[in-house]
Amino acid sequence: MKPEVNPGWEERYEQLRNAPISAVVFLSPEHVRGLTPEEVVRLQSKVRLVADFAVCLVRGMLKGTVKYVTDQYDVATWRREADDDYVDSINYRLLLQDAQGRSVVAASPPTLVPDSNGEVVERW
Repeated sequence: MKPEVNPGWEERYEQLRNAPISAVVFLSPEHVRGLTPEEVVRLQSKVRLVADFAVCLVRGMLKGTVKYVTDQYDVATWRREADDDYVDSINYRLLLQDAQGRSVVAASPPTLVPDSNGEVVERW
């Protein structure tokens, strides 16, 4: 069984997707006690990464809330959905890796090398 989708969810989500979402993370003095000032700065930058990721998670949950009629499906249904998303994530990662590789090649200057005929050619 596939989760039931709300008709017109795309338009509703399009109206909501760019609304600001904030994630707030509080570290108590107990969390930073004993850290050096440099470690506090490093920790703060890591916490910012987590907060930014939390915003992405919330945006995804917003999308799912608008898209699906309910969240009450059985384990098998959620497992199929998760497996499908997992495969999509791997595909996106591979495409990203390919794009990054192409951008590195495009940004790299060519190397001049002799070909089998002794002529100098560009090699990327």
